Amino acid sequence: MTNTVKITKSNMQGPSNQHVVPCSPVTNWVNCGSDPESADGSPYSVVESTIGNTRIVDTNGIGATLLVRLRYTIADTITTDPVIQAFGLDSNSLPQKLFDSADAHELTLVTAAATDVQDGTYAYTDPVEVDMEANTRVYIAVKTAVVGASAPQIQVRSK
Repeated sequence: MTNTVKITKSNMQGPSNQHVVPCSPVTNWVNCGSDPESADGSPYSVVESTIGNTRIVDTNGIGATLLVRLRYTIADTITTDPVIQAFGLDSNSLPQKLFDSADAHELTLVTAAATDVQDGTYAYTDPVEVDMEANTRVYIAVKTAVVGASAPQIQVRSK
């Protein structure tokens, strides 16, 4: 007896066309706990003991990239934009530098009061995006502190 395998193809031309629908998890913006008004002492040597638990954001493994933005009060007159550095932490708490698509590790959160999106109380910078490199937790170090903001917050969102 001979087994016959039947293959059904769509009526489209070409070999077994497969369709992929891109999707992204839905996550909300959260305050990451980093203090953008003061620069970290040594953002290049990030270790668990210097990070502090309030500065770690657990992404629960959701998303492949991380969006980072600055929230500031609309009335603020910012004279120095913050420069941040994103780090990933794996499940063993081992740090890794995270980079944007241009391989930059130092990223400026550029404030533009006239064009930043506003909600009536706060303004939000355009987000910068870094690859999370399969890390489950992230940490944002502040290399250059923001000047001129009264109650700024660095916010993150996985994508």
